[in-house]
Amino acid sequence: EFFSHNLATDSAFGEFNLIMCRNVFIYFEETLQRRVELVFQDSLAPFGNLVIGPREGLTPEGTKLFSPLDRRLGIYVTKNQRVW
Repeated sequence: EFFSHNLATDSAFGEFNLIMCRNVFIYFEETLQRRVELVFQDSLAPFGNLVIGPREGLTPEGTKLFSPLDRRLGIYVTKNQRVW
């Protein structure tokens, strides 16, 4: 099932095991990217996975929310704790 979701304005949506958001962060300013990282963290089940583009990275604050499983491929796992 697919839904429309505005990353800039919508809040967390469900509890997912996997969120794939490839090649999107490169278009965001850092402030918006930090907001989206929080929405993703709130939307993932414990130890859920986030996949971003291989040329994208997390903000310094985002690295407090997600641990890399394979940074080269852009695969992260949520730490499931709000730290900022």
